[in-house]
Amino acid sequence: MIIEGIATSMQDVHDLNRFGADRIELCSGMEQDGLTPEMALVKEAILVSNIPVNVMVRPQGITFHYTDREIMQMEDQIREVASYGANGIVIGALAEDGCIDTNALENFISVCGEMDITFHKAFDELDNQVEGLKMLLKYPEAKTILTSGGPGGVTDNLEQLERLMKEAEDTHVTIMPGGGLSTENITEVVERLKPGDTLPSENVLADEFGMKRIVVRNALVQLEKMGLLDSRQGVGRFVKEKRPVIELDMSGRRSFSDKMREQGVDYESRVIYAGYATGNEQEKYRQALTVGDDVSIFKVARLRIVDHTPCAIHISYVREDMMPDVNEETEQLASMFNYYGKHGYTNLKSMNTHIHTAFPTLDEQRHLECEELVPLIVYESQTMDQDKNRILEQTRILYRSDLFKHALGSVN
Repeated sequence: MIIEGIATSMQDVHDLNRFGADRIELCSGMEQDGLTPEMALVKEAILVSNIPVNVMVRPQGITFHYTDREIMQMEDQIREVASYGANGIVIGALAEDGCIDTNALENFISVCGEMDITFHKAFDELDNQVEGLKMLLKYPEAKTILTSGGPGGVTDNLEQLERLMKEAEDTHVTIMPGGGLSTENITEVVERLKPGDTLPSENVLADEFGMKRIVVRNALVQLEKMGLLDSRQGVGRFVKEKRPVIELDMSGRRSFSDKMREQGVDYESRVIYAGYATGNEQEKYRQALTVGDDVSIFKVARLRIVDHTPCAIHISYVREDMMPDVNEETEQLASMFNYYGKHGYTNLKSMNTHIHTAFPTLDEQRHLECEELVPLIVYESQTMDQDKNRILEQTRILYRSDLFKHALGSVN
């Protein structure tokens, strides 16, 4: 997707060059949806811009039906724009029957030379947009259609935009959505785009939809932090690939690895820490496990990796008096469920379970490869050996909320 920004002044031209737009649409009269800019501005913008400049050619903002005199005026303006070295023109003309005015379009093409043509939002007033697209496909000079998909804004016409994009696949025409975007519906637009699609730049969204750029930036940054978008410096923001959601039954007495195997999911448990808990943790978990100062607390943290994606951190705070050799058996700790089984603890029960949410710390972001606003679902519970009626450990499990669907049932 080409990132195109609207410029109505030289300051806009400089900003769009600095902020990473791919192309500039130069115009005036945005209160009338764009008019032909002054030719002095056109000449200077093309001279100083390092990115291509397309120029709006529209003599009046009342209608897209032009008189013969207006068409001649537009032809003269197109010739002048071409003489300054513009990349393209932005035009649109409709006939009285509600269709594209092909006679006017062919006149414009005859004088545009090598310049590209963008058919602007006159397209939104067509009675039949699909037929309009088919008409424009007959003209190789027409490279882009700027449209909201019909009356209203982008999110009012998402199905129509999808239909137009599908019709334009594998053709020389690009459908460029535009109109009616706001911070409240940016997320909806993102969710309807395909993974890998490029979002318009901050400056494009701000200029096109009448918002302050800082508002757009904050909204997009929030979406990045939520893991919906990815950004690459100097390139733009992209819709991230959605990962499949895994069903996770939180009831029963099976290990996490057994639950993954039952679903045929590739699974790995990787120990990322095995050692004595810190001083503060020792105090906290001795109290939680109701043991005295003479009992040390051993901490085991495992990273759960599903389909090659880090998805959860499982931390066990183990009573060393119950598992005295745990410090020498760290290579066996990838599954605490299996570890306990090898030591004769097979009748286990999860109890006193508490569930809450939290945002990841920097260290958790690094291990889970997630952004800071991806919520974590946190399970805290105790594991009891029912035969001896003794608590073995306190557990704290942090799940990425975007990767699991949790079926709770009875967690005890």
